[in-house]
Amino acid sequence: MKNRKYQNTKKELEKIVKCPVCGKFKAGVYSFRVCNFCGFEFDTLQIEEPNISGGANVMSVNQMKKWWNYKTSFNDNFVWTDENPCGDYKARLFWDTCPICGEKIKLIEDETNPKYREDYDGAICTKCGWIRDLVQAVEPDMKDGLNKFSVNECKKEYLSKKGGKD
Repeated sequence: MKNRKYQNTKKELEKIVKCPVCGKFKAGVYSFRVCNFCGFEFDTLQIEEPNISGGANVMSVNQMKKWWNYKTSFNDNFVWTDENPCGDYKARLFWDTCPICGEKIKLIEDETNPKYREDYDGAICTKCGWIRDLVQAVEPDMKDGLNKFSVNECKKEYLSKKGGKD
């Protein structure tokens, strides 16, 4: 039998864990199941490295936790099927585009910057100065992120400086 690089025992494959985002759902760590409550798709790499984004879920575990806490702060019974989860199409829209000015956000590939290897939040738009926060981009009224003001407030301010033109 040929040795494989990633050889898992049956016990490891059957390991059951709680959802790392909401803690309400249990599934096998290698199951690739989708949590019924928050929409997190079980991704072994993202479970082991909670700052990695772009795997099975567009957002990292930590970003999704931030989103989940924001949504449940308004409604304790919120379920992700009520709207698209932040790990899906909305997040993809803002993956590399500033929600304020529409400019492509340029990520500087700097090996010394710890954010480069993590979830890319913190990149600054060179056109309007918005600090990239994927959760704030998905939730445009959210204020408690990397930016002091919500996306909607920043966009209103940006458009007023431009004379109301997009």
